Amino acid sequence: MEKKWNLPIRSERLLIRRFDQTDAEDFAGFMTDPESTEFLTFDKEQKSHEGAITLLETTIESYDTQNPLLAFAVENQATHEFIGFCGLTPREEDMVEIMYAVMPHARGKGYAVEIAVTLARHAIGRIGYRRVIAPISPAHSISMAVAVKAGFRDHGLGQNPDSGETVRLFVFDQKHLPKP
Repeated sequence: MEKKWNLPIRSERLLIRRFDQTDAEDFAGFMTDPESTEFLTFDKEQKSHEGAITLLETTIESYDTQNPLLAFAVENQATHEFIGFCGLTPREEDMVEIMYAVMPHARGKGYAVEIAVTLARHAIGRIGYRRVIAPISPAHSISMAVAVKAGFRDHGLGQNPDSGETVRLFVFDQKHLPKP
């Protein structure tokens, strides 16, 4: 089944959209901040300024291909300020993994919860996935709290499908959608 992403996606305060070249310095600033990327699975090269710019360019170039990278910029709808980014990684026909990250200046304002809820609901309600998973490092208490506030359920310890590291697996599924 081919999935259609129908961007942009709007929430109460945020706009989830394709990255563009105007996001380069904000994205690179985030990626080169060791505190911001401590729990993200990007490699060392991608956490350099040059590597972050290359990653962004690769993402933008992929959008109109058969296999686009599902990474998106997030901005404040009212101010157009770059708030962070999010993404999805298909894991199985009916399951996708979510990722969300918020710029340091935008933390503590509920944006991460808003991103997670909006993207998870879109993946299930509009795209057709049945489950959205969030594998989170057990040491990343803030991200685990975000997942819980966004309606994800803690399914205990497991392994990250990419790194093999132990993670807490949070799951958001069709039961979380409002009934018609």
